Amino acid sequence: MKKIVLFLCLLVASAIAPAAVNDIRAEMAAVDRAFIPVWALTVEGRLDLAAKAMMYLQREWYGFKERHYGDKTPDAGWRADFDRIDALIREADSILDGGRFPDLVRAPLERSATVLAALRQRNGIDYYVDRLTAYRVLVDGIVDAGKDRVMSRASIDRIAALHPAARDAWARLPADGPGAYFRLTATQREALPRSIEAESLALAALGRALDTNDAAAISAAAIAIRPPFLSIYYMFGDFHALVWVQPDAKGCRGND
Repeated sequence: MKKIVLFLCLLVASAIAPAAVNDIRAEMAAVDRAFIPVWALTVEGRLDLAAKAMMYLQREWYGFKERHYGDKTPDAGWRADFDRIDALIREADSILDGGRFPDLVRAPLERSATVLAALRQRNGIDYYVDRLTAYRVLVDGIVDAGKDRVMSRASIDRIAALHPAARDAWARLPADGPGAYFRLTATQREALPRSIEAESLALAALGRALDTNDAAAISAAAIAIRPPFLSIYYMFGDFHALVWVQPDAKGCRGND
């Protein structure tokens, strides 16, 4: 009985209190509103605007770090992860300053998002964008394989291997949608269910294409899952802060 009580005490101690979770999620959402434009602009290869967006991200991240680096938490990796994210953002900024290729900027940016998602998971912070990000990684893999100039057997096999994982990750999106702390507009909240349905249909169409084993159909269906997803993902970024229009997901060049 003592062991059970001790286990329950440790379980309670390992999670952040509900009120604190809501507060910190709102601040994390503000970081994501700054992060997503940087990511989107590097995907588009628009490094001049990405550099401007990076200043916005640094402001949000450093403010968040200053407020929460010293939080009292049983998570032994809390401060180390803050330091890792800090270093990765600085690395991405340094690459932007050097005017190097977008792919080099995206790598540290995406690693910083992975570290922050792992921190949230360890601390019991359920976060809608983490689920979108987990799905986005799979989408990127599928689209990259689908864009091969010649759809080899290896490319088709890779898409076939990623598709079930993508389907499972997509199914894990909460049915009640994102929390109010993400500050989506009324228009965005109205559009979100339609965009989710469009992505679900695109993912199902990819499954049907895989069943046909037709290379051209698989390639087209693989590439088609990205636009409706990006229309969702970009809702969580604040592009107005850049006085710049949100990119058209249909025109996104992805990892070209």
